[in-house]
Amino acid sequence: MSHFVCESVCYGGVLQDISLTLQRGKVCALLGPSGAGKSTLLWVIAGLWQHDSGSVLRVDGTLGMVFQQPGLWDHLTVEQHLKIVGGDSEQIGKTLGQLKLSDFRNRRPGTMSGGERQRLSIARALVIDPAWLLLDEPMAHLDGPTRHDLFDLLRNALSELNAGVLIATHHAEEAMRLADECAILIDGRIVQHGTTEQVYRNPVSPAAASATGPVTIYNNQAYRPEQLTFTPDPTGDAVVQACEFMGSRYLLRIALGHTVAAVLSPVSVPTGAKGRIAVQRDEG
Repeated sequence: MSHFVCESVCYGGVLQDISLTLQRGKVCALLGPSGAGKSTLLWVIAGLWQHDSGSVLRVDGTLGMVFQQPGLWDHLTVEQHLKIVGGDSEQIGKTLGQLKLSDFRNRRPGTMSGGERQRLSIARALVIDPAWLLLDEPMAHLDGPTRHDLFDLLRNALSELNAGVLIATHHAEEAMRLADECAILIDGRIVQHGTTEQVYRNPVSPAAASATGPVTIYNNQAYRPEQLTFTPDPTGDAVVQACEFMGSRYLLRIALGHTVAAVLSPVSVPTGAKGRIAVQRDEG
């Protein structure tokens, strides 16, 4: 299996001793807070910025990249965007279908919505059938149904692509659904790298845990909302600050001393209610 390897890469005081291996056919999510260096790492891997030390070795194959801003050419049609990067007729037709752009062949970016332009940006990277694909916050500027639709299209397209994919995002839920692996980047260093389940269930630190979703530090341990329960009790020392409806369940924000815990509940609980928090016992 081909690999794309970064070894001890440093860049401009932003990236510190980065080592990361990508594999063909796998999607790796690069998670971390704003300013952690996610975009910088993608630009260095792509060769757009030269690293100060270390090495970046791509074994074989072409590389595609999707930037935060689409960077499209207003004088070119959708089809011309795909032709100019080297897509042939068959691949262009396939890619337009994957991103639901078949009816947009002769449209120009200025006549398209933000979501449509971002789909074109992704199509431009996919049409060359890349061996390696880098995506920098591809849905950062979208929300609502447009974001959900693009997520589904991207997930389906990646499932048909035998590429090594690295997607930089700060949206933990999307990363968990899309990726096979997660690499947590904090202050320019990768502090944890493993399968999405490993990284989510066994974070190496509170900061790493926060990068993959809500977490509560309780009795010096990190717990996910589904690992905690709240039992109403007027004599309890925990107070509900907020109750957020999430479809099948409710997310409670509960003050416990100096800690604000995130707890999933099957029922709504009124703000101000007192109670007690306990750790959910694993069955079996």
